[in-house]
Amino acid sequence: MIKGIIAVVGTPGTGKKTLSRLLSSHLQVEYLDVNEVAIQKGAVIGKDGEEYVVSTSKLRRILLPMSVGKPMILSGHLIPSVLNKSEVELVILLRCAPEVLEKRLAERGYSQDKIRENVAAEILGVVAAEALKRFGVKKVSEHDTSNKSPSDTFAEVLEVILGKAPLNAPKIDWLTKVAEKGLLQKYFQYSP
Repeated sequence: MIKGIIAVVGTPGTGKKTLSRLLSSHLQVEYLDVNEVAIQKGAVIGKDGEEYVVSTSKLRRILLPMSVGKPMILSGHLIPSVLNKSEVELVILLRCAPEVLEKRLAERGYSQDKIRENVAAEILGVVAAEALKRFGVKKVSEHDTSNKSPSDTFAEVLEVILGKAPLNAPKIDWLTKVAEKGLLQKYFQYSP
């Protein structure tokens, strides 16, 4: 089984918490939501509109004793800003098509500005780039949750974790697809 931290990262709405809970239950290891840890343990240093501002250095000091060296599932988009390459066994990067992500976030009650901000981040691959820069391509496995049920995503990811399937090398390019569909202006406010 797993010996260290499996980090589940992705833009809000890609399925991090759902997948992490399924993995934790199946693998019988602890699960921590990094964002909840930040809030509960005092790493929040302010608020910017609807969002918490988190001290990643403080969160790191809180999180390391709770997680490093233990088999565990961690989820959250802040993980690449908090943990180092040597501190994780594997990174599961969840991605979602912009139109699907937009719908998911609307169903959660996100404001139009937050939807646009998060969809734009997914189109640009912000979390993907951060994960690859911090952890390297040999530790990151990319999984598209757009048209998969949580159980299908879980089964696919579990195969990777158990070594029965290779890592899915990051290759999703939403920017090109959005541009080809003529949707850039919808997600990025600009004048052509």
